[in-house]
Amino acid sequence: MASRSARRGSPEHIDVVISGASCAGLLAAEKLALGGREVVVLERKGAPRAPGRTWIVTDRLRSILGELPSDVVLHQTGVMEVNAGDATASVTLRPPDLIIERSALLRHLAARATSAGVEIRVHAEVLGLSFEGDRVALSVRDRNSKRTYQIHTRELIGAGGTNCQIASSLSKEPQRVVPVVQAVVDLPAGYDSDVTKVWFDRAATKYFYWLIPESSRTGVLGLVAETSTNARDDLDKFLRREGFRALSHQGAMIPLHQPTRRLEWSSAGSRVLLVGDAAAHVKVTTVGGVVSGLWGADAAARSLLGGTSYRRELRSLHWELYVHDFIRWSMDRFDQKMYEEMVRMVNEPLRTFLGDHNRDSMASAALGLIAKQPRILGLGLRSLLLPHRAPSRLPAPKARGVPSVTRVFEESGD
Repeated sequence: MASRSARRGSPEHIDVVISGASCAGLLAAEKLALGGREVVVLERKGAPRAPGRTWIVTDRLRSILGELPSDVVLHQTGVMEVNAGDATASVTLRPPDLIIERSALLRHLAARATSAGVEIRVHAEVLGLSFEGDRVALSVRDRNSKRTYQIHTRELIGAGGTNCQIASSLSKEPQRVVPVVQAVVDLPAGYDSDVTKVWFDRAATKYFYWLIPESSRTGVLGLVAETSTNARDDLDKFLRREGFRALSHQGAMIPLHQPTRRLEWSSAGSRVLLVGDAAAHVKVTTVGGVVSGLWGADAAARSLLGGTSYRRELRSLHWELYVHDFIRWSMDRFDQKMYEEMVRMVNEPLRTFLGDHNRDSMASAALGLIAKQPRILGLGLRSLLLPHRAPSRLPAPKARGVPSVTRVFEESGD
């Protein structure tokens, strides 16, 4: 709800405004409030929530957030099985991956932020912004009352995901996104719910399919596609091939990291920063942005509280993302035989190494990975000599009474 001063027409003055009650936005809000800032989060929808979506993340999430309640962590999986054609490799993860529920994590982070003193205003839509002297002036519309009011702040964080109004107002570089769609399925009888499976199928996508158990009985089978046009049909074909039936569907458009994307603007002492999906802090190898988004939110809070360079605070995260960028750039040129060759390279030393070094620590582990299996470097160098490969596709079948792509992808990112 707008304050009295806002309703009278004079602008509110708030230390920090965060546009978007995303996971990254809520964590940044909590840390800034604990650091003594007055923080208001503006969320254009209702109470911070989102359609249910199952995520798999590394245990690094706990190092950022601490222990998590049982409604957030649905399950854990300690084995990652990777398949390409008839090649298979399994890695035992130490510690196991966490299977989390997106809407429960948002509720948890919102409760933490509120306890820290953050005000969360729902149905508050940012219409535009401008720099006025040493302040950022925001025009905000209350979507319930239809009234428009003004907020002035020195520090603004854009955390509204791929549709972030702050990012679209300031950034000239369009965001690159890919569709993720997954189906909730019953696990086959006798399936080991400690195992997450990944399939590389270059004919369908340069990314991969996966099966993530979310309990001993159900899981999510999904796909990172290259375009939303064929994503749902490609997933349905894979479901039929593997003998699964979709109980429900989940989906989103996920941003890809862009190394040249600008993430900060300043004027006369005021600062604007982007975090989470709005900053495209996503590992492009796995199209995963939960841990990296929260990592970046922590960096943003440190930058504002300490008056330091945001770029400097992001240095460790950016090195991590750059390593994933290079791996993705190489794998984009793989054909199916190269994927199969890669999977067959997982020898015992590499299996042990991968089990101890998760996908959120590749920057520090890259040289060790090559030392355990030098042939990986050769495969990567060979790929650099190949052109970027577009997937081959069969004509898309007609819709069969399933939710449209627009409905499946109506929510984005963190």
